[in-house]
Amino acid sequence: MDRKTSKKTTKSTPLSGYGSFAAAVQARLVQSAATYGDRSFGADPAALVVELKQECLDLAGWGFILWTRLEAIKASLADLNKLGGEGHG
Repeated sequence: MDRKTSKKTTKSTPLSGYGSFAAAVQARLVQSAATYGDRSFGADPAALVVELKQECLDLAGWGFILWTRLEAIKASLADLNKLGGEGHG
């Protein structure tokens, strides 16, 4: 194949989506600044630590909620597979 006509393929890596992630973070910062102002940039670092700890707990809580929903879906699929394996279909 001619070098001029060959297509260069880019290998996907764990960092391939970083640009999208950074854009989402920036959009969130802009949204927060519009809602709350830029107070966080002047906040006491100790207050930011408290806020960050609360956010970590929120993330863990939302993770647990998602996990329980996925487990319920997995159980439902297992039940459907059992039904399908009993001579149906």
